Amino acid sequence: MNLGSIKEFLKNSKSAQMIRFGAVAGFSSIFELLAFYLILFTDVHYQIAVVISFTFGSTLRYIFSRKFAFKSQAKSVKTQFTAFLSISVFDLLINMVFMYVFVELVMFGPMLSRILAGAVAFVIVYILHKKISFNSNLIK
Repeated sequence: MNLGSIKEFLKNSKSAQMIRFGAVAGFSSIFELLAFYLILFTDVHYQIAVVISFTFGSTLRYIFSRKFAFKSQAKSVKTQFTAFLSISVFDLLINMVFMYVFVELVMFGPMLSRILAGAVAFVIVYILHKKISFNSNLIK
């Protein structure tokens, strides 16, 4: 497989959409984890650090998901962003519940717990964004 065929696959394949979303999520997660790590140094409770860093990561995820992962052509950015934000709030709740489980019950450190919680939420959130936020039949 040469570079041209890889680029073509990433542009046109339906399964490549999840790969592109994974790349976007990975990129924004690096930024989000860095923010989480830095916020923890200010002695902020880990759940508050999750909310603050998640806000940064979600904003990046929306911008890059719209342009790169789902290649959205929707003209109603406000409606699309509202759908994206609603799913992101659900994503945040999933992350916070799993953060509590991993930190308080399983006794993992906050950083490892944040990574694991994000991994748990990834598939659910991808499906919801694909079916709702970036569904061209729902959002014009």
